Amino acid sequence: VLRTGVCAKVEVISMHSNRVTSRGLVAVVAAITAVTFASLKKFIVGNNDFGDVGANEIAAMITEGATKSLEVLDVRSSSISSAGMQALVNAVESKRAPCLRTITAKKNAADESPLLKALKAQADTLQAQAAM
Repeated sequence: VLRTGVCAKVEVISMHSNRVTSRGLVAVVAAITAVTFASLKKFIVGNNDFGDVGANEIAAMITEGATKSLEVLDVRSSSISSAGMQALVNAVESKRAPCLRTITAKKNAADESPLLKALKAQADTLQAQAAM
């Protein structure tokens, strides 16, 4: 259903605590990327076990610009290590999700503070640009 384009106006995808593995998340992200969910505002996939594979897929989805309207990303308790967290940091720093305001990444193997710092830097940059 996601790949058909019928869902291109979906604003929220919530799969929190649904036992989503890396394989499942790869399939969902592939569908989102194939269709380009221009209206997706919330991607809530926390409390699953997709780890770094899933984090890398989410990072690629952001970097490819498939979710430019994304405001909220929840990847808490998803077995993400420092490598996966760094992929997410790099995605935020790519500025391909300019609306992203909230990231929840606590309770992973890696500390979420670098990710939150990157998000704050993006917000500060956008505010400065808006003031010009």
